[in-house]
Amino acid sequence: MMRASAARGRRQVIGVINTCMTFHVATIVLFVSVRGGERLPQQIVRTLVTAGLCYALYRGARWARWTTAVLYAPAGALGLFLLATDHGTVNSMTLFQFAMATSFLSCAVVLVLSRDVAAYFRGDAVVPSPPGQPRAPHEPGPG
Repeated sequence: MMRASAARGRRQVIGVINTCMTFHVATIVLFVSVRGGERLPQQIVRTLVTAGLCYALYRGARWARWTTAVLYAPAGALGLFLLATDHGTVNSMTLFQFAMATSFLSCAVVLVLSRDVAAYFRGDAVVPSPPGQPRAPHEPGPG
C-alpha cells in the first residue's frame, strides 16, 4: 500500500510528465506550423526520448528523476535569461517560451525539492511491472 506522502509524490511526478510531454508536442506543432516539416524527424526522435524518460519517471527510476532535473533546470533558467535579455516585442511566441521556461524550471524544482516526490522515489511506491516484463532493480519480487 502506498503511503499518503508517496501518493502525493506520484501525482506530482505525473504532473511533471504531463508538463514535459505537453510542451514537447506543442513545440513540434508550433515548429511545423511556422517553419514546415524540415526538422520533424529530429523532433520526433527527441520527443520519443523524452517519452522514455517520462516512462522511467513514472516507474520510479531514481536516475530518471535526476536526469530530468539536470536537463530541465538549466533549460528553464536559460530560457528565462534569454527572454529577460531580449528587448523585442511581446507576442504569442514569447508568451509560449516564457510558459515553457517557467514550467521546466518548476518541474526541476519539484523533482529535487519535494519531500513527497522523494518518498515516491524511495522504492516503496514503485509501479509494479506488467506480467511478463522484467522487474526494476528496486522492485519487490513476487511472493
